[in-house]
Amino acid sequence: MKLKRYHKKVFLPELNYKWFLKSLPKLWVTPHCQQRLLERSLRIPSLDELQKGEIFEVYLKHDKIERLCIRLHIKSQNLCYVIAENGAIITTWACNENNKYDRIDYSVYERS
Repeated sequence: MKLKRYHKKVFLPELNYKWFLKSLPKLWVTPHCQQRLLERSLRIPSLDELQKGEIFEVYLKHDKIERLCIRLHIKSQNLCYVIAENGAIITTWACNENNKYDRIDYSVYERS
């Protein structure tokens, strides 16, 4: 089954995101993410930091959260992380403070 993709600018289902984050096993990074962390001098966030982040995108499979995209404001940086249900941090990137998700492709997201 294809993952359903949701974005906060289109429609974000009401789910227990805090529970998802609290129930994650130990966080770990994929090789891709490790490379991104090194290239950009970024770091792995703590679970506490993730719980304070802004969830802007979610992927569901059979109405179960498979992964979340979270934006964190850490010191002077805005950092985004993709977190999978198995605790993997799939990727990360730094984004501009003024990034308001203006250039998203609405056609790829679910509407309800």
